Amino acid sequence: MGKVTLTKTSTGKLLAEKALVFSSYIKRWASKTGRSN
Repeated sequence: MGKVTLTKTSTGKLLAEKALVFSSYIKRWASKTGRSN
């Protein structure tokens, strides 16, 4: 059970990091399109 919890936490951290990067990319893309338009 300890291994499962560890995997869940590491996966959650990875997902959180990916979500942060994804949101930053969206913000950059939105600002770029806003400027071009």
